[in-house]
Amino acid sequence: MTYRILNILLWPLWFFYTLRVAWREKNLRYFSQRLGYDFPVQSTAPVWVHCASVGEVNTWLPLHQQFAQQYPGLHFVITTNTVTGAQIVAKQALRNTRHVFLPMDTVMAVSRFFHRIRPRLALIMETELWPELYRQCQQQNVPLVIINARLSHKTRNANDWVKQMYSMALHQVSQVLCRTREDADAYIGLGADAGKVKVVGNLKFSAVNNQRQESPVNFTGRPYILAASTHADEEWQLAKLWQTLDTQNRLLVIAPRHPLRRDAILRQLQPLNLRVAVRSRGDAILPETQIYLADTLGELVSFMMQADVVLMGGSLVPRGGQNLLEPARLGRAIIVGPHMFNFAAETELFLQHRACLQARNTDELAEVLQTCLTDAGRRIELGRRAQQLMQEQRDMAERYLKLIGESYADVLSA
Repeated sequence: MTYRILNILLWPLWFFYTLRVAWREKNLRYFSQRLGYDFPVQSTAPVWVHCASVGEVNTWLPLHQQFAQQYPGLHFVITTNTVTGAQIVAKQALRNTRHVFLPMDTVMAVSRFFHRIRPRLALIMETELWPELYRQCQQQNVPLVIINARLSHKTRNANDWVKQMYSMALHQVSQVLCRTREDADAYIGLGADAGKVKVVGNLKFSAVNNQRQESPVNFTGRPYILAASTHADEEWQLAKLWQTLDTQNRLLVIAPRHPLRRDAILRQLQPLNLRVAVRSRGDAILPETQIYLADTLGELVSFMMQADVVLMGGSLVPRGGQNLLEPARLGRAIIVGPHMFNFAAETELFLQHRACLQARNTDELAEVLQTCLTDAGRRIELGRRAQQLMQEQRDMAERYLKLIGESYADVLSA
């Protein structure tokens, strides 16, 4: 009841936020469906899959392919919270699949969603815990499974009231299929029934690459390292460090997590007097260019493909790091900083297999990076081990399909 009252009080805020996003993205469907309107009526009860945004969509896709092969008559509805997530779904042209935006977690919006969509099974990717959505799933007798389940550092450290809301939501869940034992214990600690929680593995190991396969930039023959998905202050740390290294005429390519930070980054780097080229401005990469600011979206994987080294952003400052599986799949040498708590299990696995390097501070990062710059054999071996580890774990989609198929055979064949 408290949650519903809070939703009513915050309704004007949600309304204007949704309107603002819809205006910015020029997407009227986003506005109407987030408010619970204009959902298409489904003639066949679909499997409903919720993916918050781009990362979750890409994680889901290999499992979608497995479902389509084993259950060719199934229909799917994929929901996302974001327009960019919707765009990734649209690019796949998935058979028997429609996309809609997830309604806001209010009684009426969720009710209208269920009235029109009428799913037979709900599959929630990773961490989305919505009390009203989950309550109505149980009310409608729709089995709800969280797959590739994980809990972020932020969720685990939420205040007691928020944890209570999450606990209420988890009481409605049919199964929680987790990446790791640590994730399973965290869900149980948050309120999930231990008998419903299972450890399967990380579905991201099966993720498919939906990016362009060629590099979009002519780097004029110069090798480079890539700082991928950097956060505030990391660009300055790396640029300052870059001045102290023997770069052997390499570029430092910085791809910020949020490209709109371009001007702030340039202002911060200005006192260092480095020669910086900016992708969004169409700057040429000259022989004297030291840093290339790749402030664009949708090209990160292409940049990774030719990088000598990929340094994961969000790990030099306490943001929890970024996903290191994509550069591993491409066979790149990977370096991470000390703050990888959002990807702790993956980082530990890679370190155990000597498939990445971790620096505990800036001084250690300088040493590790210089070694990788000067020792091609070390880079190649790191990349080989990372790619091999990905290949050893690539059957995750089949594992998830087997478990879901066994648990809900009657639902899937109805």
